Amino acid sequence: MIGKLKGLIDSYGEDYVILDVGGVGYQVHCSARTLQALASPGEAAVLSIETYVREDQIKLFGFRSDVEREWFRLLQTVQGVGAKVALAVLGTLPPSELANAIALRDKAGMLGLPVGIGIACYAQGTGLGPFEGATVRVDPQGTVYVLIGVAAQGQGHTTTLAQIAAGELGASLDDVVVLGGDTTLMPYGMGTGGSRVMVNAGPAVARTAAQVRERAAVVAAEIFECAPADVRFEASRAFVTGVPDRTLPLGRLAQAAIRSKTLGASSGEPGLNACTWFYPDTVTWAFGGQACAVEVDVETCRVRLLRHVVLHDPGRAVNPAIVEGQLQGGAAQAIGTALMEEVVYDAQGQLLSGSFMDYLIPTAGEVPKIEIKHLVTPSTVHELGTKGIGEGGTIGATAAIANAVADALSVTDATLPFSPDRVVALIRARTG
Repeated sequence: MIGKLKGLIDSYGEDYVILDVGGVGYQVHCSARTLQALASPGEAAVLSIETYVREDQIKLFGFRSDVEREWFRLLQTVQGVGAKVALAVLGTLPPSELANAIALRDKAGMLGLPVGIGIACYAQGTGLGPFEGATVRVDPQGTVYVLIGVAAQGQGHTTTLAQIAAGELGASLDDVVVLGGDTTLMPYGMGTGGSRVMVNAGPAVARTAAQVRERAAVVAAEIFECAPADVRFEASRAFVTGVPDRTLPLGRLAQAAIRSKTLGASSGEPGLNACTWFYPDTVTWAFGGQACAVEVDVETCRVRLLRHVVLHDPGRAVNPAIVEGQLQGGAAQAIGTALMEEVVYDAQGQLLSGSFMDYLIPTAGEVPKIEIKHLVTPSTVHELGTKGIGEGGTIGATAAIANAVADALSVTDATLPFSPDRVVALIRARTG
């Protein structure tokens, strides 16, 4: 992709380069001055792009805000011009770094060690419905149980959903227990997949915890002899605004809630518990781009990643460490997809890659430091503002690595993965 961009820089002769990108019904107009600036250190890169996207196509994707619409236009634009332009516009890749990257690539190529730069951008529809639910219950010992219908496979749901419940309820995080994937506790759930849990179960937990907080405020107000609106909750204790020294623990309120006539009259049921179901109107759009640099050893035909950068828009990040971990893990998985993982059968249909001796996966030696950069635009689909992240690391990384290898070897047509045998064939084809 950078080779294509550099070719445009070297050969422009008109005021604008016009590319028909196709697929959605638009053209890209990129000023030649911009392309020149992107390759010239010290010059400001002023991007002049006009993108014509049919409004019916925009509506088809169900974008909810002007930010998301403009992101879509930008992402579609960079498909033709090169995602480096988008990264430069977003401020994550200054023109000087782009020029340095191109210079490094060319210098390494002259020394017989091909280096390539690859970029890929994506728009990801996350949080597919139709629903998720949550039950929040406070027992007389003060433990807050959060019951959900989805199960986790290591994504950290018990941590992030506990954080949401604790924040909405005013409870200590240590007092919150999240239980999922058990139909005896929560009868319905649509499963974990499609980067949907934080977008669907997250709002359900938040709304349910808020309802329990309201019920607890009614009970506390009855004991404190104040208005429910004057009750505050912090660290699993209730107190009246302006009187923080007089407190009641959530466990005590849970005991009182069973017999509270005021709570029964206002809500029709006893106890500090509630159940809520969240139905999203549409998917929540997450966006991102990834850039990487690779070198190809022409003697061993091994591809080595020199640098890999992930740019992702998670909306509101409930737990930044988990967000970064999922993006890094997804990128590591994509390294395997791009460079080594392949299911192989012989002519008789016999599986030849049935063990990890034959089906290669990345190890610490193949995974570089994955640099994470966040671009935060909270979702407007629900009040939490979260977006899906589970697949974001994988979506762009495979294409970015493939683009980088293709750039290093100056090829435009290849089959993944770029295993050593395929790299040998590409080198031989290039050198004749």
